[in-house]
Amino acid sequence: MIHPRLIASEGIRNAGPIFTDADLRQLLVDTQTLVDSSSETRALPDIERTAELLQELFQPHMEVELRQTELGPVVIGRPKEGTPSILLIGHYDTVVPVSKAGGYREEGNQIYGAGISDMKASLAMALAIARKYSEMGRSIPFTLFIVPDEEIGSPESAPILDQIALGHKVALILEPVSAIGEYVLARRGLFYFSVKAKGKDCHTGLSFDRADALLAAAKFIIEIARWHNPGKHFSTNAILDPQSLAAKGNRVEGRARLIGEVRTGSDADLARFVEWLRLRVADSGVDGVTLELDVPDKGQSYPVVITDATRAYEQVLIAAMEHVGLRPTCVPAHQRGASDLNRLRGAIPGLDGLGTVGLGAHTETEWIDRPALLIRTAFLWALLQTISSSG
Repeated sequence: MIHPRLIASEGIRNAGPIFTDADLRQLLVDTQTLVDSSSETRALPDIERTAELLQELFQPHMEVELRQTELGPVVIGRPKEGTPSILLIGHYDTVVPVSKAGGYREEGNQIYGAGISDMKASLAMALAIARKYSEMGRSIPFTLFIVPDEEIGSPESAPILDQIALGHKVALILEPVSAIGEYVLARRGLFYFSVKAKGKDCHTGLSFDRADALLAAAKFIIEIARWHNPGKHFSTNAILDPQSLAAKGNRVEGRARLIGEVRTGSDADLARFVEWLRLRVADSGVDGVTLELDVPDKGQSYPVVITDATRAYEQVLIAAMEHVGLRPTCVPAHQRGASDLNRLRGAIPGLDGLGTVGLGAHTETEWIDRPALLIRTAFLWALLQTISSSG
């Protein structure tokens, strides 16, 4: 059982070292190296090269294994000695490749580049900490777990995470935040589904006798939108998959596919929606059109429940932030998307939003705040120290 007061008084007192300008320069070099290595999700040649790069960077400090999956290697780093109680989780896949967002570039206190905040710079923070432990001749207190598929729900890496989490007391997730003292304890779940509408192609001149799949899909989108409830932070989205449409004019489409998602912090609200969804597909609302529901087995994430153990670790986190001069602010679950915190499924407590400060994730103008990089690294070091000192 963790005792936050004991950790705050004993662990924090020995939380150093102070990270210096020399550490910042190396941090920026490592960030540039990682940013310039493109790793868009599913781009396997790039993903594999970046995994090998991460192995090369961490290998001097940890025993690094590349665990192969269909979407690329999971990078697993273990201390060369000792049994860590902390699991440090990150991802190296990005939504936008370097070819679109560009490589590393500095503009004053803002640093831009593909996936720099989500989360190449945070991985550089983890590397800086591993390097610091090596320089001090001390055992690293965490297992490193970096996945190649987080941006699409970690469908292939989640089962491996379940295995690796066993034996650890707490997980620390390196997702970015938008202000220097922020952190995350809870996230809404993200439920994926798709609906295929099957009707009959016909000439537009004969469309008085049609089985219009697009019309059925449009009606479905309108009904899903009625579930959207900002007051409860329940969001629904459904879009037409353009790849499901044939590129021909002068005809009524006989097929269409919807891609949908629901985000909610309530298991009960999600269950009600899913029940409605399964009933709704039984009636397309358009004569001659049938609907088919598909719910993927992989990639689903469920709302995170904050436990008493999570609250205890939160006190440790607050003490670590205050030690480096930060004012802690917990970000509400509805202000952030899903992460690998959701994939833990409550197996062990998790603290999230422990990476760098930045904005524009998943865009071509993604950036991080340069001054925040060093202090967030110092905070992460202090947090690792305080938790590992509790045994």
